[in-house]
Amino acid sequence: MKRIVAAAVFLFTLSALSLAGAESVRIAAADIIEVGAEKPGGAVVNLSAGDSAIVLLEKDTRFLSGIEFEITAPSSWISHHGTLAAAFYCGLDKMPSGYASDIQVKELRYEPLPNKIQSVYQIPIKHGAALKTNPYVSVIRDTVLPDDFPVLFRIVPVNAAPGKEVESMEFRLNVKPLFSDEGAVQIHFRYPEHLPGRPVAVLIDGKVIENPQMERLIKEGEHQLTVLSADYRNQNRRFVAERGKSLSVTLALQDLTPQMIFEAPANARIFLDEKLIHNTYGALAVEAGKHDIKIQVSDYSIIRSINVQKGKTYRISFTVDMAISEHE
Repeated sequence: MKRIVAAAVFLFTLSALSLAGAESVRIAAADIIEVGAEKPGGAVVNLSAGDSAIVLLEKDTRFLSGIEFEITAPSSWISHHGTLAAAFYCGLDKMPSGYASDIQVKELRYEPLPNKIQSVYQIPIKHGAALKTNPYVSVIRDTVLPDDFPVLFRIVPVNAAPGKEVESMEFRLNVKPLFSDEGAVQIHFRYPEHLPGRPVAVLIDGKVIENPQMERLIKEGEHQLTVLSADYRNQNRRFVAERGKSLSVTLALQDLTPQMIFEAPANARIFLDEKLIHNTYGALAVEAGKHDIKIQVSDYSIIRSINVQKGKTYRISFTVDMAISEHE
């Protein structure tokens, strides 16, 4: 990655964090790293003692819970541990220029690099992020909200003269996004032309959703979607939310006109209230109330009556079967 320093190129908001507990650090140049959902693998730079990297966030941070810093040291580092430290800052009052200058920052973490080849640090970027310290990962306590970015990372010599071998070491820094266990869903309605815009109630997993046509975050996994209305047919369907992805669900709303679906042999003649139905493919809209249905195949016919209700679909099946059984 190229080392780019141009304050005019990157715009960011001065965070309130930079006003409390601020300190000054001197920086000449810094690698610029931009992370977000579009780059799940993150970005990699090589840093030596005294080098810096500035981490920016992409605009869309909906699915992110934190940022991970993976530092890989050269094998020779083990015999020199304790000479360099990792330092994290936020609340920068300005971007570094192309020459040495002082920047006001707020310190997030400062500690000597561990005595191991790979070290991992995580910074939560939303309150309640489920990030936990364990033997392999160290979570920085402070939450750095997206508006408080960029974050500054530095490899800092612990002593004034760490030695030529330490100064020449290169550390691989991989900064990548951490995803929350959420996706997003947005519901769209397709109304009947003759009955648009009537009210509906939308429930997800049994809970009423306000403003259902607005995109909302939702836990990954399968969910139950229910639509209730006095003007349209009630609907139930399931959808699956995927982590870090947006899902668009379109519901075709249907009015309450009852429907009949016929299943009969191709040579069958179907009568509804003594009127021959010429097109028996698909659903047939009927009026609510009592109806007589007659299905005729050759000289055989059968008649049934049905009381049709609003908002219902009726499947009428006619089959001719033969049963064979064996007896002792």
